[in-house]
Amino acid sequence: MPTETYRFPKLTTGNTVYYVGEGSSAPESLMSTGTVELAAKKLMVALAISAELEEDSVLPIVPVIRDDLAKAFALAEENVFINGNTSHTATATESACATTDNWFVSDQRLAFNGILNFACGTSVDAGSGALSLADISTGIQNLDVFGRDKSELLLVTSLREESTLRQLLGINLSLNQLGLTGTALPGEVGKVWGIPVVATNLLAVDSDNKSEALLMNRNAAIIGDRRIFNIKSSDEVLLRSDQLLIVASERIAFNAQYCNAVVKITNIAA
Repeated sequence: MPTETYRFPKLTTGNTVYYVGEGSSAPESLMSTGTVELAAKKLMVALAISAELEEDSVLPIVPVIRDDLAKAFALAEENVFINGNTSHTATATESACATTDNWFVSDQRLAFNGILNFACGTSVDAGSGALSLADISTGIQNLDVFGRDKSELLLVTSLREESTLRQLLGINLSLNQLGLTGTALPGEVGKVWGIPVVATNLLAVDSDNKSEALLMNRNAAIIGDRRIFNIKSSDEVLLRSDQLLIVASERIAFNAQYCNAVVKITNIAA
């Protein structure tokens, strides 16, 4: 992102192609455009470690911490992009006191409205049954024009639904006739009719043993980078307490481009 706030252009209505006879003028195409506003928000971690911890570790501790920070930021981004809600109640002043209904005041999910929040495609009700091929097929149909190119689609499920799909993928080779294929790509369960299936622990199973899945076109949202993930350390800031300060941060943006390019499959049970 070249600036803190950036307006990203998008098409709201595409061009129309007409038949035109010889010597005739072409009708004017009614293409229309709009913008998606990206506003950079900061995610940050500040950690102080004692000099003794660094000195007495068998292996250097700072590289271990840096690696963990990188994983933590990746997980935070995934959480924000899926579960973000800028208007959720958040008055808990300590993270240990936060609940499902009342988040910590600095909860990462407050940064942006995530996919679950802005999805407006016609949802699919799984009817308190296991995730099925019929549910996925209906979801593709509900995506309308956004579901036409299967290479642009992504199916995101909970870990429980990953198990269900693994069993479907592994029964026998005749399932390939249904369009189910295995894959060697890391993090991917397989493909359903050419659509990659990715599982996440951030689509939780609720207290009623129900979960949701997301069928989406990859153009549904836009991600922007104002400051890429970086880590800084200093042993001068906390010199008096003989500690090393490690700070990791990034400034990113996230917003919906086409909310109807996401369909939720709801009411999924085991």
